[in-house]
Amino acid sequence: ETGSPLQFSLAGIESNNYKFNYTNGSYVAPIKDNVNLVLGLNGNCYLMYENTINNSAQLTSHFRSLASSTQYDVVKLNLLGDTTYTLSEHIWEDQEWYYASRVAYGQLIVNGNGAIIKCDGGEDLLNFMYIGREANVNFVNVNLTKFNHVFINQVNLLCENCIFRENYAYKLDVYVTGLGTVIHNYNTAVFDYCEFTDNDAEVMSLG
Repeated sequence: ETGSPLQFSLAGIESNNYKFNYTNGSYVAPIKDNVNLVLGLNGNCYLMYENTINNSAQLTSHFRSLASSTQYDVVKLNLLGDTTYTLSEHIWEDQEWYYASRVAYGQLIVNGNGAIIKCDGGEDLLNFMYIGREANVNFVNVNLTKFNHVFINQVNLLCENCIFRENYAYKLDVYVTGLGTVIHNYNTAVFDYCEFTDNDAEVMSLG
């Protein structure tokens, strides 16, 4: 029943009596500050972490943790409106690019409230985010600017009311076989009421 204590064990949390309440199609139990245990109607269980991000250093720290996480959790990051978050750290890389963030597992939800996420990678022009094959990512009301590729998406990406402005997407290619793009999408990407303004994309040939 709603609000009744249940015996539970999940993701290394010791069995305990958690009090679940029904909300938005799931049963949710707070287990400590900013952490909820969620039981979906389909039987899926997961942890949901929710944090308010006050500055660039905090955002970088959360992205650093996500880059190495192997947990199928849900992470919600709430940004402050009228705030610019500057990312300059090369957190992850593949064979071709440097990235300011990576999500390999679980779900990331970023509520931007109109905030700006801006690249300041110096000479190393950063891609913003690599989304792996076992991840889902949702950005809401975020402005993304000054990056190289913004998203490299391998599975599911949803952007709502976002602005992509002045991103410079280039691709190094000896044989000039394709174009650089702001969004590299290999699966499902949805852009709902988003704006793309003053972005540039080109190939830089080495041959």
